[in-house]
Amino acid sequence: MTRKLLPVDDAGKNALAELGNRLRTLRILRSDTMAQMAQRLQCSLSTYAALEKG
Repeated sequence: MTRKLLPVDDAGKNALAELGNRLRTLRILRSDTMAQMAQRLQCSLSTYAALEKG
């Protein structure tokens, strides 16, 4: 079953970008790799990378 994704408005894009920035900052402060953060969040590396990109 595929899920239909709804478009994201400007406020949503800004919120996602801010989340990505916070995740990246936390990862760097912890000296973790992207793979380690993905494991902490229990998601794939590609999903984590997309989160950081916002």
